[in-house]
Amino acid sequence: MLAIDPDNQAALILLVLSLTDQFEQGHSPKEALHIVGGLPNEYHRAYYSGIVHERQAIAVFRNHPDYRSRREVHKMLQDAMEWYRKAQAIRPAHNDDAVLRWNTCVRFLQSNWGFH
Repeated sequence: MLAIDPDNQAALILLVLSLTDQFEQGHSPKEALHIVGGLPNEYHRAYYSGIVHERQAIAVFRNHPDYRSRREVHKMLQDAMEWYRKAQAIRPAHNDDAVLRWNTCVRFLQSNWGFH
C-alpha cells in the first residue's frame, strides 16, 4: 500500500503499530517515531507518539523486570503520558483513547511499583 500511496495515514499507522510489536525483540523505536513525526494529523502525531513510548516502556520492563530498569521505564511512561495529555487536549469529539491510554500507564506504574 505504501509503495502506491506513501502518504496513506492508515497504512503508516499500521506500520508504526507493527514496528512497536517488535520492541521486545530489541528493535529501536527510532523508525516508529520518525514515521509518527510525519503523520499529517496533529492528534495522531501526539497519540501515536504516546503509543510508541508506552510500548517501548513495556518491552524494556518485560526484558529487564528488575530494579535496574525502573528509572528508564518510569521515564518512558512519563513521556507517553505527556503525549497522551497533548492528544487529549486536541482530541476529536467523543474520542477518549488518549485518556484510556494515560490511565493504563498509571495502572501499570501503580501495579508494578506502587507509584501514585
